[in-house]
Amino acid sequence: MIGLILILASFPDAPLEESYCSIVNETAATFVTQDSLYDARVRAHPKRELVLSYCGIPLVREDGTLFGTLCHFDFIPHKIGSGEIEFLEAIAPYILSELE
Repeated sequence: MIGLILILASFPDAPLEESYCSIVNETAATFVTQDSLYDARVRAHPKRELVLSYCGIPLVREDGTLFGTLCHFDFIPHKIGSGEIEFLEAIAPYILSELE
């Protein structure tokens, strides 16, 4: 069973290129790192030592353009199961429809 807890928090704005969302933005594909300290793909990323776990799902409009990213992140390494990823990918279109 997968649970979903939605927490809306206020974080200071950060430039897109300083977030893992930039990777989703560049690829328009789901991006997951369970422990960034051991993930060579983010070796040069500015948040590598702060945000250790990340799962980002692209929010893609019907015309194929990217609206944004649905993401989960943590400051500690966190195993992100395939069921969680599939769940986030499944609800992404519904979240996008509510945001537009």
